[in-house]
This record gives sequence, structure tokens and C-alpha cells, in this order.
Amino acid sequence: MKKLTDVSDIVDSSQNVDGYEKTLLKNLFEKLEANQSELFGKIEEKVEDSLRMLCPQENPREKNWRIYTALINQKDISTAKDNGFFEMIKADINKEKMKLSELNIYSADDPDIQKRGHVYGGVVFLDCRYSEIGDYKKDYYAKLHTESGETEVKYNLIPCNAYMECEKTLEQTALQYGITVPLIYSPMSRRAMLIKLDIDVRTAGKNSAAVIDFQYEKNKLDKVVLSDMTLVWNVETTGKERLPRPKDNVDKTVVPLFDSTYLIYSFDVNDDQYLFVQSNNTDVKRNGSRIYFGIDKEIDSEYAIETLNYQLFTVHHDNTYYAESCDRIFENKYNFEGFRKHRVRTKGDIFSLINCFDLKYEDVYFSEKHTAVHTYEKRHAYHYPKDDVLKSNSAVYVKIQPCGDMYFEDHVSYVFSYLNYYYPEFRWVGVY
Repeated sequence: MKKLTDVSDIVDSSQNVDGYEKTLLKNLFEKLEANQSELFGKIEEKVEDSLRMLCPQENPREKNWRIYTALINQKDISTAKDNGFFEMIKADINKEKMKLSELNIYSADDPDIQKRGHVYGGVVFLDCRYSEIGDYKKDYYAKLHTESGETEVKYNLIPCNAYMECEKTLEQTALQYGITVPLIYSPMSRRAMLIKLDIDVRTAGKNSAAVIDFQYEKNKLDKVVLSDMTLVWNVETTGKERLPRPKDNVDKTVVPLFDSTYLIYSFDVNDDQYLFVQSNNTDVKRNGSRIYFGIDKEIDSEYAIETLNYQLFTVHHDNTYYAESCDRIFENKYNFEGFRKHRVRTKGDIFSLINCFDLKYEDVYFSEKHTAVHTYEKRHAYHYPKDDVLKSNSAVYVKIQPCGDMYFEDHVSYVFSYLNYYYPEFRWVGVY
């Protein structure tokens, strides 16, 4: 069978076709050849992807995917930065006594509907077991000291989801680069609470010099509320506004029928840097120290890059000494070598997987015989993609040795959320 490139020779040697018709035919066959090459290339990629699914290959970046989160005092942020730890978000820090001028006061016509007409006293963290968080969903009372006297102000602790949203972006980034190991373990993100005050915004605005006392001891919160604290991690985020413009060029390949071009951009990065492009229509690929992403749009290239949202994540690894000095430090611990099995076939495979984590267990069952460990609610779960096709009613019950550690439920949630993501042929449940 002759290749399409041989057809060009046939056209040139034809005696019954004039020059104009030869040009048209050669252009047509060139487009068909390009289309055929692209089609076979995609088929080859799919075959390679299928082979990788059957025989997973090692992703060298997975071994270095070690993410730490630590809860530190606000005054230690500078030291943390010097050691490769950065604030996950720029949150408003709470102190037991604060001036009203230090609070976040949102007017009645604020563009953010959820914040409109409210006053917030910053973020605190709960020092309790995960299953006890709900015990603190009640009314508390603060003292507002103004020039005219004292006033009692009601306040509540409401969930602060900003840290988990920050995690979600990092998790999306990791999956974009084929990193499939457990991505992050952050119990304190689930214990972040925002203080919402029941106070009129006009009153708060007129008394900016007044002092509010949250009375943690009187409210029996002094042993559970951690104030003047911030959550950091060994990930540095650089926004688009601080990054150089990507190097751009136009891919000259023309796709028959569509006749479209692709705007290709590239970034030069280090091994521990990952560019996250927030777009459903963008394909991101990495080749050594360069990251490529393309936009298939019939628009001006300047407009395309200006409207695209992207940011750079840098994972800092040279921080073991500092990490060990933190009181509340968490790491996505796992034994990398244990994740080479792609499917679970035997009970021995199950034991091997559980042994990848620092989790003590007694046995494995395939019928429910014990009480399930209290694990994360859906809103607190780690953001792994869901497989809506591969589901099973079969369950694996792992009997875990309970311990008095405050983060026992968090650790079980961390382990089993990953197992349910990576091995969806079973429903994985921790019991005791």
C-alpha cells in the first residue's frame, strides 16, 4: 500500500492534469496526510495510556511529592518563609481582644452576598477531635467595650472553607501532571472556623476604637480555640501578575475540515515547579524543564493569554529541620514503593496497600461486623476525582487499632479517601 507522500509523486507525473489542478490535489493530500498523522498519533497515545494502566510506570515526580502543613503562631511567619513555608491563604487573624477597627466589616451593599451586612472576627482553629467539631456550633457571647459602657454581643463559630479550596487547586495541579500518590494531609484545614458576630455594621463602623473581648475562658473555649495562629505549607504560590509572559508561537499544523490553528505557550520551570492553567479547554504537557499549554480558539493571541488564568506552584523540600520543630505539623506520609499494584486481586494485596501507610490494623473483613470510624463529611473530603463508571457494592472493612491521638479520625479519613479514589472496585471502610 502506497503512503500518501507517494501520491504526490503520482500527481507530479500525471500527463492529464494541468499545473493548477496538481497544486490543488497536492494541497489536499498534504492536509489528509497531516490529519492521518495526527489521528495515528492519538491512537498511539491511547494505546500507551492503556498499557500504562495495565503496567503503571513510575512517575519520578511522585517520589518528591511531599507536602507539609503546619499551624504556627502569627509572629513566626517570617521565620517560616525563610525555611520554605508560606501561608496557605492571607486570612484575618483573631486575637481574644481586638479593636473593632481590626475586624472585617462588610456593608449592607457589599458585592459579596454571603458577606453583605456582616462583621467577622477573624479565623481561629479548634484543638479537638474531628468528631467533636459539631459540639461548638452554638451561641457564644463577647463583651464590647465602648465609651458609653459595655455591651454583650453574640457570636458563632462557622466553618472557614478557604483552606480546603486552596488544597483543591493544588490537587488539580498534581493530577494535571499525572501525580497519583496521596496528595495532602491537612487536619487543621478542617478545623478552621470563622468568628461571625451578631452586630450591626453601622454600630461597628461608628465605634471603630471600641474593644471587643471574646471571653474564651468564660465561654469555655480557652482550651479548644487556637487564636493568633495561621496555617502554612511548603508550597509557594506565584500568581499570574508576578510571572513573566509565557513564550508563545503559533502551531502551523492545519486540521482539515476545521482549518484552525492552535496558540501554543511555554514556561521554563524547575523540577519542583508546576504551572496550573485554569481552563477546561487547555491541554498541559511537560517536557523536562519546560511546560507547554495550548489554546484552541479563533481569537487574537494577545486576548487569549490575557484572559487565561494561571499560577505557578513551587514545592520546597529543603525544610526537614524546620518541619520537625513545629508542634502541629502534618505530612502526606506513605510508602511510595507500595503503590505499584494497579488493581487489587487478593487479600494479600489489601494488606500490602494498608502497610503503605502508618496505620495499625488487626484484620480485613468483607462483611460489616464492627463500628465504622467517624470519618470526614463530604464537604471536608479530599478532592480526588470520582469514577462514575467503575463502582462496586463490594466493601472492604479494615479493622483498625483505635488510639487516643486527637487526629486518629483524620488519619483514617486521609488513608481511606485515597484508597476509595485509587481502587474504586471496592468501597473501603475503616472500622474498630
